[in-house]
Amino acid sequence: MKVSKITSVRVQDSPNSPNDHLHFVLDDSVIRLKLRVLLVGILLIPAFFRPAYADFGWSDSQDFFVDLLFSVRSVGWEESPTFNLDIRNVHRGWADSPDFWISLIDLIAPVISADTPTGTPGSNGWWCSDVTVPFSATDNLSGFAPEGALSINLASKTTSGEGAGLTVTSDGISDMAGNAAAGIQAGPFKVDWTPPTLIWSVIDPAPNAAGWNNSVPVKIPFMTDDNLSGVATGIPPSPLSFNAEGQNQTQDVTVTDVASNSDTFTSPAVNIDKTPPVVTITLPVPITVLLNQPGVNLVADWSATDNLSGVVPPTNGTTTQSLNTGIVGTRTADVTAPQGTAVDNAGNQSAAVTVVYTYYVRYDFGGTLPPINPDGSSVFKLKSTILVKFQLRDAEGNFVSSALAKIYVAKITDSVIGTDEEAVSTIEATTGNLFRYDSTSNQYIFNLGTKTLSTGGWQIRIELDDGTSKYVLVSLK
Repeated sequence: MKVSKITSVRVQDSPNSPNDHLHFVLDDSVIRLKLRVLLVGILLIPAFFRPAYADFGWSDSQDFFVDLLFSVRSVGWEESPTFNLDIRNVHRGWADSPDFWISLIDLIAPVISADTPTGTPGSNGWWCSDVTVPFSATDNLSGFAPEGALSINLASKTTSGEGAGLTVTSDGISDMAGNAAAGIQAGPFKVDWTPPTLIWSVIDPAPNAAGWNNSVPVKIPFMTDDNLSGVATGIPPSPLSFNAEGQNQTQDVTVTDVASNSDTFTSPAVNIDKTPPVVTITLPVPITVLLNQPGVNLVADWSATDNLSGVVPPTNGTTTQSLNTGIVGTRTADVTAPQGTAVDNAGNQSAAVTVVYTYYVRYDFGGTLPPINPDGSSVFKLKSTILVKFQLRDAEGNFVSSALAKIYVAKITDSVIGTDEEAVSTIEATTGNLFRYDSTSNQYIFNLGTKTLSTGGWQIRIELDDGTSKYVLVSLK
């Protein structure tokens, strides 16, 4: 604020009188009056000064008198404020117009202000760092040491730690008149730079001992907390949900507090395998067995694979299947690896697997009987009847009487290839091409007529209902 203006000036204008004096009356109760008189070559000392202070110091009088040997020529009010008084005819031979200053000082304490705080601003009125507050002070009259500046920057103050009601207090300061201003408080400030926290709950459903789940969804609940500004959001919300197969699956949760501090948390790993292992059966090559052969078992190899959690050992083995040998011909058997033959680490069981195995059941054919040599050396006369005979047994040596046998002949050369000439049968030829069974001799017999044949080498083919054909060579001459 401005200093008080002079409300009256009273002058006794008698330049030759030693008691001339200048009287100032102010509208404030206290003023500071400093006089400085400068003459050419001499300092004019006041003849009378009341009240008396060294160096024209401080005064608290409303009526202030200075008795000087001068008369007033002019009085002016300036912004500083300063009164300029000219002295004339102070003494014969002294210089004219010395300058005369009178300075007024306020008794109002300086004003301290808090300026714009700095730091890392958060959200909702919170700060995410220490807050530094600049302070400044102003004084409208006497100013601040050393040169009477009317404004000055004070030391900045910084908050310490976190909290919802932090304050800082400025330094105090005095102006050159000695008026003291106590430090002011700035705040409160809400400071929170600590990110929120997250605690994971247990995986639901719990994984097995190997760390795997074999069903979905798998969920992980979690809880968030913030001890100061509070939790604003958690994205995605609790619980996390896992629905796809895979190993070491994780999800991230970003938690933000009200002050805008955030942190990202990675969930525990989840392993999901819903697919059972795959069992493959490897079959041996087809085998041939005799009719009624006992104890024939097929042993097939199996192996298991799993593309995710892996197979719990064993990963391979064998499966055994008994074979039916009671019917001749090309036979099949189902070879099965039952459900659960293999199990993966997630607890998935393999499905039952069945493959078809082909095998052959045959008669025990003893070869052609005399008169035909099985080595192809028999020679018969053209137009004779040849007895073609053979026997069939099962694996236990029992004669088989129910077989179906047919005969076929084919000429293979015009030359006689045999060496042994066989006796001629007088039995008439059999019509058709089916063998008959003679239960007395337990033989299959066919009377082969040769009237329609020609000389040379002939192949006889005996076709059995077990799916095989038997061959023998004879010659006609």
